[in-house]
Amino acid sequence: MKHPNSPARQFSFQFLFHLQFEKFQALRQELIHGVEINEALLKDYVKAFEVFHEEELSPKDHQLSFDLIKGVLLQYEAIERIIDKYLKNWKLERLSKVDHAILLQGVYELLAMSENPKNVVINESIELAKRFGGPESAAFINGVLDKVANNGDQF
Repeated sequence: MKHPNSPARQFSFQFLFHLQFEKFQALRQELIHGVEINEALLKDYVKAFEVFHEEELSPKDHQLSFDLIKGVLLQYEAIERIIDKYLKNWKLERLSKVDHAILLQGVYELLAMSENPKNVVINESIELAKRFGGPESAAFINGVLDKVANNGDQF
């Protein structure tokens, strides 16, 4: 049985997906200052994104999505190194923006939010890949996240 994605994970995926585009690179750089993040600015952008997409997240979903977005932005380079480690015959730059955003979020959640069950994180990521990715995305996402979940990676 197919289950819907949590609104929080889908929302944060969509936000992170948009940050992959060149026109949003300045925003990404504006949000990240070394190891610090401009949290007030990020909250404003997340809220604006929520309004623009006519999403109304519950307070719990809003907090989870904010935590995912913030965490990915803070650990962006470390997450990319981990993803790159598990790409076989592929380059990070060649990933689709959908797969890249799903992996950024999934790797962060697996490694930094240990209170979330690994199988739930992976299954939710697979569902995002099925809904938004290409024909091979779900299997690809599953393979990479399974390796991350089982190989003791850390930031």
